[in-house]
This record gives sequence, structure tokens and C-alpha cells, in this order.
Amino acid sequence: MIKKLILIAWLIIPSINFAETSETVDCKPEHQQSAGYDALLWYRNSAEAKVIYRQVFYNAYNQILDNVTESGLKAHTWAVVFALDGTLLDNSAIKLTQAATSPNTDIHRGIESINNYSALPGASEVSCDLQNAGARVIIITNRDGSIDNKNFNMISETQNNLKQQHICYDSIIFATHASDSNKNPRFSAVLNGDYENVTTTKSFTALPIIGYFGSDIQDFPDFKQNTAHDYPEDSDLFDDFGEKYFMLPNPTRGSWLNNHLK
Repeated sequence: MIKKLILIAWLIIPSINFAETSETVDCKPEHQQSAGYDALLWYRNSAEAKVIYRQVFYNAYNQILDNVTESGLKAHTWAVVFALDGTLLDNSAIKLTQAATSPNTDIHRGIESINNYSALPGASEVSCDLQNAGARVIIITNRDGSIDNKNFNMISETQNNLKQQHICYDSIIFATHASDSNKNPRFSAVLNGDYENVTTTKSFTALPIIGYFGSDIQDFPDFKQNTAHDYPEDSDLFDDFGEKYFMLPNPTRGSWLNNHLK
């Protein structure tokens, strides 16, 4: 009789544990089950994100100054180029909105206005330190700077946001229309001093670009996501990364979202 009771208890206990486990999963907040939630959580709220941005910016600053010293360049005769969203400013607010399920969800409390993105860790410091070291700090963004953008004045709103976040810069070069995602003509404008076909807040004579900062492979000259993701990891096409090109993580948005999982 005792053996039978033990056997019955042994059979019942796993089913009870299973029911409790199943119930716990079912009760997980719905926004936490949405696609990309973990990436968004890491990007906005992890200690690791705070550290890695500062680390990349710090290492990049030192490497760029070494490059300038070796080249013998004088102040204001060279440039560094930054992408904007995901590199200098946190652009995850749109993803945050998508992750929320109702206006009463706590996740809504942290949503920033599109005109008031916050600076990423170390962004203000590195932009101002490079400017003080003699760089022309050029921001090249895919935000639409055309007069056809009727929603609001993208140029002035962007400038106001950068001022609020204490980002130092000398010029911003915008996309010429909403679907203009090719930054290569804008890189060329800086290198050649020919700004005729770009939308910029200020133009300069030709400047060598000593450093590029981005959070998307297409923030760097001549790279395309649909080909670069197939390069072998030891390809010499990646040699400039860590020397002249400096990549920041952005696990929530980017051209990589069009890739297929293998």
C-alpha cells in the first residue's frame, strides 16, 4: 500500500510542476514576447551597452590622434565623420513604441520624442574632444533634409536635438530625399569639397577623412549589406576597422534586418 502511494505521488508531482511552469510562461508580459524585445532591453538598459560605447569611442579617439600625428596634419585640415541615429543618438524609441501593447504599459513611460533623442554613452565627449583636437566633425545622416519633407523642419529639429545633447559638430549632411540611403556621394563631398549635390548645413574645402563612425556597415565607404555579410571574416576589406573605421552596436535597427538567418 505504501509503495502504491509513493508511485501515485511520483506520477502526480511532475504534472503539478509542469502546470506551474506552463502557467509562468503564459503569464509573461506580452510586450516581452514581442520580436526584438531582448535586443531592445540590452540596447536601452544593460550595463554592457554603456560600457561598449564608451570603450569604442575612447579607443577610436586615441587611434585617430595617432593617425593625425603620423600624418602631420594641422588643426582644421582633417575631418571625422559620424553617422547620427544609432551612433551619436539613441534611435530606439520607435522600436520601444512597437514593443508596447497599450498606453497603460510601463514601457511607454520612457518613450522619447523623435525630436529629442538622447545621446549615446560617450557620444558628447568624443565629438567635442575630437573637435577640440582639431577635427572638423561632420555628421552624415540619412534623415531627409529635403524641402519636400513636410512633416517638420528636419534640419532645425536635428540641430536643436544635438544642441540639447551637447554633441559637438561642424556640419551636418542630410539625405536629399526620403529614400536616399547611399552615403558615398556625401563622403565624396567632404573629400572633394564639392557640396553642390548634397544638402548640408555648412561646406568646407576638401578634407581628408581620418575616421568614420557608424552603427551600420553602410555607414562606411563602399560597403553594402547584401554583399559585405558574405565576406569571409578574415577579408582584407575589413582591415580598416579599428584603424580608421569604428563600428558601434545597434541590435534593434539597420540594413542587417534584411538578411536571412542561416
